[in-house]
Amino acid sequence: MFPYSDADVHHGSFPYTNVVLIGLCCLMFLYQLAVGGVGFLTGGGGVEAQVFFLKWGFIPEELIRSQPYSTIVTEQGVTLSIETPLPTWGPFFVHVHARRVLHFAGNMMFLWVFGDNI
Repeated sequence: MFPYSDADVHHGSFPYTNVVLIGLCCLMFLYQLAVGGVGFLTGGGGVEAQVFFLKWGFIPEELIRSQPYSTIVTEQGVTLSIETPLPTWGPFFVHVHARRVLHFAGNMMFLWVFGDNI
């Protein structure tokens, strides 16, 4: 059973901020899909998707060390740049992490149901 609304709470205004956040998340997910291809929907997506997540995702060790990771080495021995234009705490607010379509759908459903209460 999945909740799709919060019937006990009635607000006098439309939750514009909530809808904007959901819209931005959807745009980011579509961009991730464009980068990673159809395999991204099941958690795959290849090297491009991994680089995207390492570049824009939140890596707690970067925040603890106060030093961002700059490169990774693939299984084939190719060195790829994962430098982000944001400071080490910046990806905490971007927080790209939904790599599967059901994970993303669950996050957006949770945001829709409970986001307007905040």
